[in-house]
Amino acid sequence: MKMKITSMLLKICHSFSKLLENNTKQILTNQHELDTFNEISKTITQKANQTESEKIYSENIELNQKWTSEVNLLENLHENLIQLRQQWIQLEDILNELETKSGSLLEKEDNLDLIVRSKEDIHNKFASVQNLLDDKTVLNQLNDKANLLAKTLIEALREQQLSPNSLEEKLVHLNQIDSRLADNLKAKYRRLNQKVDNIQSFWDKLSTLRIGTESLLENLKDINPFDERLYQTEKNIILCQSKAHDHAEEINQVEQQIKEEYLSTQDFLPVDIEDQLKTLEALIKQITSTMEQYNCEFQRAKEIRTNYFVVYDKIKTWIENAELAISNHNIDPSELKTKLVQLIHESNDVQTAYGQLVHYGNEIIKNSGHYNDQKAMQANMDQILYELTKTIQLIEEKNQTVDQILGNWANFMRVYQLVVEWSLKLRALLDRKLQLNSLQEAQSARQDYAIAVSSLFDVSQNLSEMNHEFDKINEVCSTGYLKTKLHEAETLKIDNETTLYERNLFLQETTEEWLQFENKIKSVKEWIKESYCALESTDLKNKPLRDQLRILEQMLADISAQKIKVNMSLEKLQVHFHSEIIYTENPNIVHDGRIVIEDLEKLNRDVFQTTQNLDKALVQIEECQSEIQTIRQRIVQEEQQLRNILSPLHQSSDSEKNEQECRERIRTLQTHLNQINTKIKLLLQRGSPEE
Repeated sequence: MKMKITSMLLKICHSFSKLLENNTKQILTNQHELDTFNEISKTITQKANQTESEKIYSENIELNQKWTSEVNLLENLHENLIQLRQQWIQLEDILNELETKSGSLLEKEDNLDLIVRSKEDIHNKFASVQNLLDDKTVLNQLNDKANLLAKTLIEALREQQLSPNSLEEKLVHLNQIDSRLADNLKAKYRRLNQKVDNIQSFWDKLSTLRIGTESLLENLKDINPFDERLYQTEKNIILCQSKAHDHAEEINQVEQQIKEEYLSTQDFLPVDIEDQLKTLEALIKQITSTMEQYNCEFQRAKEIRTNYFVVYDKIKTWIENAELAISNHNIDPSELKTKLVQLIHESNDVQTAYGQLVHYGNEIIKNSGHYNDQKAMQANMDQILYELTKTIQLIEEKNQTVDQILGNWANFMRVYQLVVEWSLKLRALLDRKLQLNSLQEAQSARQDYAIAVSSLFDVSQNLSEMNHEFDKINEVCSTGYLKTKLHEAETLKIDNETTLYERNLFLQETTEEWLQFENKIKSVKEWIKESYCALESTDLKNKPLRDQLRILEQMLADISAQKIKVNMSLEKLQVHFHSEIIYTENPNIVHDGRIVIEDLEKLNRDVFQTTQNLDKALVQIEECQSEIQTIRQRIVQEEQQLRNILSPLHQSSDSEKNEQECRERIRTLQTHLNQINTKIKLLLQRGSPEE
């Protein structure tokens, strides 16, 4: 083929050379003729007329233009021949290069298999096909250049009426090789690209699964089967089991996809993919083994914790029930004593249960990996031990207290019986009406009531003791019917106390009133006797009349007061005898009072008469004193007149006579004044008026 192209090239070059040679000779010959013709034309033009000259000139220009065109064409042909020859040589070189490189690429493409040995292997193959495609891209540029040159040459051959079939066949053959190479490379590129995507997808899935599985294993290892949050721990284990199952299923699915992808076209799996699958399988086995171990440990931890809290609740419930029993004030001591004895008996079983609790708690502390959980568990055991010890101690103390309370209960009932007996004895005294015929009987009855009143102190002491015992019992347990008994005793005391105080007060008042009455009668009699003596006494009569009158008026007031007191004392005493409590059959009580009142009335009359005489005497004395005052004023006037008469300034012929008359009047007035003074002295001495 190459020889045929070369021969064609020689023929074309020879043809063009001959053509150029003929044309050159013709040009050389005709150029001389043209020059001659131009000279002739120029001569003719100069000699010819204008019309002929222009015509010749025009024809000469046209001929020269044709000549120039032919020369230019010949020159162009010569240049084209040179260029065509160069292009032909270039085309030949390109075709040879295309044939060599295409063959090399085809060989490389044939040697590139599609077997996937590993991820790296398939990536290398994909990189190789990319390199081949890059080489093919460069070859495409060379092929395009060859086709362009060939097209130019084919057109040139056809212009020379030469057949370009051989060149066209060569181009078709090379283009077919190029097309087949391009198709093969593109097909392999697509398949390798798909295989790269597939293996990368599988690799990513397996990596994701491996990361998830390793994370799941780490999460599983983080689970503490003995964690206090049993529900959360069980939930986490179940969640890990579910995730492990999902991972295993997903791994199986991916493995099946991998086998379907590769074992259908080759006898083995990619090495790194197979390693990933083995790693995942080992991780799943490790998770399964760890899960089984954790399940066993969790069940054991759950059993221990459950047993711990069952025992804890049992102890706690017993403590709470014991505290309720101890603090229950709604049961009587005997029932409380029974419960306390039962609790003391149960305390041994509870202490044994605490030993089990400590065993379970120590197991939890030993296996728990959390310090806070261990600390909380130990604190929980210490707390329940403290509560248990305290409760047992309280039960024992309560038991001793209840023994004391039973004694308090018995003492309460003993004292209650004393109060009831006292009430019965006192009621016999209070229900009896008193007959008092003398003060001695009244005083004797008062003594009996005073003794009864003094017994109230003992009853109050008994009630205080009952209240004290009641409060002690009430602090520990129910008082039961004791509250009713206490109220009954207090009611008996209050009712009897009220009646007793009323009667004792009434009897005391009666006795006092009676004693006061008799003392009053006695004292009034003595006072009447003393009053008569005072009325006749010299001391009284030696006192000024006004003092006597004042004393007697006071005596009248005292008599009136004595009468009132005697009457009131008698009336008060009679009031007591008219009550439903006391009565008397002695009539002398009122009679003695009436006699004393009559004596007081007689004394009152005698004193009143004396005061009447004193009043009259005082009136006469006051009249005399008034008269004395008048006389003294007149004497003063007369003495003044006498001084005037005796004065040298008033000397007259009758002055002596006036002096004597004046002196006489003064003596008369003094005599009268002395008489009145004597009368006053007599009135004061007698204490009675003149008739």
